[in-house]
Amino acid sequence: MQEALHSYRYDLSNLPSAHFEQAYVFPPPNYPGPVSCAGYAARFLSRNADPSIIDVFENKLAVSHESHGDDLNRLRSWNREIYAALVGGYPVDALRVAKQKGREAVSFVRPIVQNHTMLLSVATAHVRMAQLAQCAKAPLGRAWTGQAIWPTMSSVAHAALIAPTQAISRLLTLPADNDVADDEAEELLKTAGLLDDDASSHVLISMAKDIQKRLPEHSLTYAHFRHTAREILKAIDPLQAMTATDLSGAGWTRRSFVRERFGVDATEGAALLAMNLLTQRARIHACIEALLSEKKLPEFEFNHDLQSLGKKSLARLTEALRIACKADRAAPDQLSAPENNTAKKLVKDTLAKVEQGQIDRAIEILRIDPAVFFRRKMAPSTSANRGSSPQEPQD
Repeated sequence: MQEALHSYRYDLSNLPSAHFEQAYVFPPPNYPGPVSCAGYAARFLSRNADPSIIDVFENKLAVSHESHGDDLNRLRSWNREIYAALVGGYPVDALRVAKQKGREAVSFVRPIVQNHTMLLSVATAHVRMAQLAQCAKAPLGRAWTGQAIWPTMSSVAHAALIAPTQAISRLLTLPADNDVADDEAEELLKTAGLLDDDASSHVLISMAKDIQKRLPEHSLTYAHFRHTAREILKAIDPLQAMTATDLSGAGWTRRSFVRERFGVDATEGAALLAMNLLTQRARIHACIEALLSEKKLPEFEFNHDLQSLGKKSLARLTEALRIACKADRAAPDQLSAPENNTAKKLVKDTLAKVEQGQIDRAIEILRIDPAVFFRRKMAPSTSANRGSSPQEPQD
């Protein structure tokens, strides 16, 4: 049985890429702007506006939610079209209009666009951390009914595959024939532990009775069911025979779905996102330079200049991301003292894996490409509507 299991030595690279793609953060269509620009900027840095988390991102990424809020307010007063484009998530349109107005306009708008795109990048990192957390805590989403939190591949396999298979096997091998009465069948199922006296069971019984009434019109006989039951039992036999030894031998008892899906643990994912953020400002600057010079947007290698990054800054951002999203069971509840440099070893080990090419798949999944923000342009009709009469936000 062990040979038939997906070994921990191989990733799930054959899954559709859509399973891995994660959206970049953009406001909804026709977003008129925030009620409070400073509060809006703070939410980019921390989804619940945690002051300690905001402080880390502001110190390490050279941004300020208060200053950016003031800049957005000034921009709104000076030019509503550029303001509407920027808060709507269209930095390329904000730059385009500024360039049309001349050098002074570009000088005023450019740093605001750069900071705003940096904030969009931080928000994107939080969203990606949230997906890591979702995968770690409830890999099957709402359908998950197994281990309450931090399930392993083994526990997921047992709850979602093995246990249901065993239940189906018990159902199809119950000592009942086609003459059994409905109430006798229900009692048999309850005795076997396959049916409870609850709302969902009552719905299931109602559905079964409805199907039973329709059987004659489809010419289905007891012989059909016996044949179908045999085919089902044959199909589920491998899963039914699976043991804890099989799961352990495949490396599933300690392996998380995060590593299975992303190729890294959530802690390493946080370190990769911190690396993205620390290289982002220079890359945003390069994108803006290209747009203003009417050149092609640059492409960026993830590991370029990573070794020159401040390890303490990397460690601090990694720690903040882990705290903000609680994506791993060992995530701290609050920031440690700066001198502790808690995530130092994690950052060092992750950088080594990057250099050795061990986590290329995770890098591709989690990378935050700043060029994405500058490829997104308003539709002509939307641009015209927002430029002529953008909706004034409430203060």
